[in-house]
Amino acid sequence: MGFARAAPFPDDFADGQLRPRNAGLMIAFLEGEIRDVTLHDFVQVVVAVSGVGYLVLMPRNSASALQIGANQHIFTHQVVREDSLTLYGFLEKDEQDVFERLLSVSGIGPKIALAIVSALGASGVKEAVANDDLKALSSAPGLGKKGAQKIILELKGKLVSDTEASTAPAHPLSRILQDALTQLGYKPSLAKEATTKTLEQLPTNANDPGTALKIALALLAK
Repeated sequence: MGFARAAPFPDDFADGQLRPRNAGLMIAFLEGEIRDVTLHDFVQVVVAVSGVGYLVLMPRNSASALQIGANQHIFTHQVVREDSLTLYGFLEKDEQDVFERLLSVSGIGPKIALAIVSALGASGVKEAVANDDLKALSSAPGLGKKGAQKIILELKGKLVSDTEASTAPAHPLSRILQDALTQLGYKPSLAKEATTKTLEQLPTNANDPGTALKIALALLAK
């Protein structure tokens, strides 16, 4: 059975009705059946939880991992306006954390933040900020050079890149596989994500690039 974790506030109901402006129902995550997946600027997903269908906006790179009829755990960030309540969802906690960090930057709203995570992935955003990579950040739809500069200025030192965080030696196939996927036309952020998932599935001491590439392509084709 699916469920949504929520924390009701004492002032949720005024005159017997839920007031969106009070943010009375804060949804931390959803777990339920995927009923619909639609690609627009973002991925629009309908998740059925205990008989209620929740519409969730997610990064475009989530689409390949979402299957109609499958049970899915989705981390959520709730944005409440005077006349609306919107859920933004993420398959990985790291994506949610980066999204929320982006929201802390002045002038960056949820749709721009989601566009950045969609374009670069969580690791790509961290690397771009760490390396002062204006070009990578500016590639996100709706974000100009000034916005990218502001993100780097305000988040520098606050986002630990995967390179900085990792103390373990890289897998011998990591660079080979990532380069191969990039040469096949996949975006660097998507190639890196597929490489990570592939290496997690490889048997210990398996170092055959051909086998790794087949697994990666299968994951990307889902």
